[in-house]
Amino acid sequence: MTAYVIAQIQISDPEVYQQYSESFMPTFASFKGGVTVVGDSFDTLEGKWDGGRTVILKFPDKAEALRWCDLPEYQEIIQLRFKGANANIILAEGFIPPTE
Repeated sequence: MTAYVIAQIQISDPEVYQQYSESFMPTFASFKGGVTVVGDSFDTLEGKWDGGRTVILKFPDKAEALRWCDLPEYQEIIQLRFKGANANIILAEGFIPPTE
């Protein structure tokens, strides 16, 4: 089942976060998936949206998403994100509607 990594990111140090961003794609490129959303501006339809930047990554399944997350190359650059931003990140599986 398709899986999504969804992040709400508050960037506190744009220069450090830029270093993370530039290093991110090489860690992600070998995975079967894609970057679905990267946005800094949204129309809030209900409630309060706290994310300054929202990122949604798509993976073929949860196992592939977790494999990317644990990748040593990604773990090396994640410290840059910790220094340059605060983030809330979840892993969610897609929805398959019931068949009739």
